[in-house]
Amino acid sequence: MNQFAHYFKHPELRTRTLNVISLEFSESKLASLVVRPRFVRQIDWIDLFWPKKSYEGYYPKVQLYCLMSVAGCYTDFHIDFGGSSVYYHLISGEKKFYFIAPTPDNLKKYEKWTSSPDQCDVFFADLVNEVFECRLTPGETLIIPTGWIHAVYTPIDSIVIGGNFLHGFSIPLQIKVDEIEIQTRVPEKYRFPYYFKVMWYAAEYYLGRMRGFFFFISIIFFCYFKF
Repeated sequence: MNQFAHYFKHPELRTRTLNVISLEFSESKLASLVVRPRFVRQIDWIDLFWPKKSYEGYYPKVQLYCLMSVAGCYTDFHIDFGGSSVYYHLISGEKKFYFIAPTPDNLKKYEKWTSSPDQCDVFFADLVNEVFECRLTPGETLIIPTGWIHAVYTPIDSIVIGGNFLHGFSIPLQIKVDEIEIQTRVPEKYRFPYYFKVMWYAAEYYLGRMRGFFFFISIIFFCYFKF
């Protein structure tokens, strides 16, 4: 980190373009200085369902990332692991996003493209009908919804605080993205950690809510027909 900080602060000494996009800092001192958006904390399955006693041992460490990119960095089209959504707050610099909607047709094209031996020679945006551009400036926060295919370009040196989260508003699409990762043989280390554990904890919660709902409905019907 000390070497990268020196590299980042001295553009005149750079001989390579480096892009740090997977530095998770939830167990560092920096974590105490960062508060995720309120609505993220309210719907994040890790916050809601993961057993609190396990936090000291293991849990999906995906909630706090520091991304440090120098001018000229580019991340090609991808979907965030497990279909997770993302909050993305720009501290300094500038980012340009290129978004493609996760329609069934686009997802099929994406799966085929990621599995193709010619992937590096094909610009994925040329395979779809519509691409949305979004420019992010300092102080702005971007939310990337479930499953959206996107690429990121960095025009000037940038620092970002972000994180991933699963939630209950796009469950089918989250599962679909996980299936694509399985089909395209994405290595385990690049997938959402403890993905199925999180899913089972969420399923247990929703099953309990459904049982409570059906019990409530049955009481209403019983009272209605009795009287």
